[in-house]
Amino acid sequence: MVGGKLEVLEKVLGGPEATLKLAAEGVPKEYVEQQSYAHSGYGILAQGSKILHRVTPVLEAAEDRISFVVSFAKTDVFGEDNTRTLKYCGDPNDLTAWEMARHEAWR
Repeated sequence: MVGGKLEVLEKVLGGPEATLKLAAEGVPKEYVEQQSYAHSGYGILAQGSKILHRVTPVLEAAEDRISFVVSFAKTDVFGEDNTRTLKYCGDPNDLTAWEMARHEAWR
């Protein structure tokens, strides 16, 4: 596959202010590590709400890429929601806003 690399930020973000600053200033390359798959059929498990991550665009592949997302939520709808979004990889604003609105409506 060409592209489709999982990139993980290797830095503790801190609070919401640090996240917003990172979104405004960009992610320093020295803090980004690319994770790779051994070959077709392998996968990576990550707790995505706890790490800042993204996947580079898939430019070419011999087979379809499958993403399997398992989301867990607290049974207390008034409890803290750990879901975070950060527009830093070129997603259109309407897409990010729609996904977060859908999530909040579901909660």
